[in-house]
Amino acid sequence: MLSAVVESPSRRTQGVQPVRVARRAVGEVLEAAEELLGAREATAEKVHVLRRSCRAASVVLDVLGSELDKSASEKLRVILRKLRRRAGRVRDLDVHVEIASELLGGEGQPRRLQREIEQERPLYERDLLEYVAKVTPGRLRKLRARLATDVETETVVVRKQVARRAGRWIDRANEVLSRPLPPDAALHDLRIDLKKLRISLRTLRDLGVRGTKRKEEIIAGAARHLGRFHDVATLRERLEARTDAALPEIADLIRRLRIEEGESVVRARDSLRKLRSA
Repeated sequence: MLSAVVESPSRRTQGVQPVRVARRAVGEVLEAAEELLGAREATAEKVHVLRRSCRAASVVLDVLGSELDKSASEKLRVILRKLRRRAGRVRDLDVHVEIASELLGGEGQPRRLQREIEQERPLYERDLLEYVAKVTPGRLRKLRARLATDVETETVVVRKQVARRAGRWIDRANEVLSRPLPPDAALHDLRIDLKKLRISLRTLRDLGVRGTKRKEEIIAGAARHLGRFHDVATLRERLEARTDAALPEIADLIRRLRIEEGESVVRARDSLRKLRSA
């Protein structure tokens, strides 16, 4: 199905050169990083935007790798991975507070949990801000400028390369979904694969392929539900590891989190069923 969309002349436009697509993706990381530094505070929204842009740029560099300077691309991917991990640690803490407060309100145990996280967060926030200051804007801008190569491949060939990579993520997703009860680790990997798939489809759209936007929206919905599953599951694991996990308030929250995990998986499956008919 995907290969047919890529190869159909009626579904192609002029598109953008691969190196420009890659530079634009890295530019979004730069913008998010500079916003974070300018604010001098790693707010939840700014951390989320930085993390999301790092993942998108990493996937774009990956799927367009053969069209980019290898050394610059690999160095950028290392930096982006480190940025994403640091942002991810902060983001996970923010989400855990949100979920606990959402399920049990702002009083009692969620408030005590929030205070614990508020004491833990500054350590990760400082680590993130220090690394952002280290690589932004100098190193990111220099590597971004070096992405171009002397050899240009025909755009149709690049489209097929990206489509083949996307096809692998589709196959992996189908394998996970074919199981009645996939393990938690498989669902987490599926969430990551779906994010990569959505970004690769957007990259195809940037390269001039039409007919992907509806699929991108459906995949984004499924990934969002699996993201909810992941966030809830990691909070549940955090609470189960506590010495006071047997207390009624904690036990009740763990029970609610397990229910929410199951509902998130069901919603993700419903979204993916739509993809088959899109």
